[in-house]
Amino acid sequence: CMMVMWVIFGSLGAYSAYYVLELTSDGSWYTQSPCTTTAGQTYDDCCVGNKGLWGSTAAVAIVGVDCSQVETVYTIQMVDNILSVIAGIVGIVGICGFIAFLLFVPLAYS
Repeated sequence: CMMVMWVIFGSLGAYSAYYVLELTSDGSWYTQSPCTTTAGQTYDDCCVGNKGLWGSTAAVAIVGVDCSQVETVYTIQMVDNILSVIAGIVGIVGICGFIAFLLFVPLAYS
């Protein structure tokens, strides 16, 4: 059951990280420096855009980092989630093989 959750949540996390990477690579999100938030705080760099996740229109501002740093974080997150999916699949196949082996041992003995 745990490995099925690895596969499900790993694939959801990888998809969401890929979507953020797509927004930064197609120019919807761009680096602005310096930037000032609506609260009046000023930061050296911001990754801003006018397109939110999953097609929504929203003002996005990730403060304190530029878009290349955002890309790096989400690339690492996507790779981590893909490895989680792979580990879940390998674990499921391994447990199925182990159960099949345990079922065949009494059959071979008799």
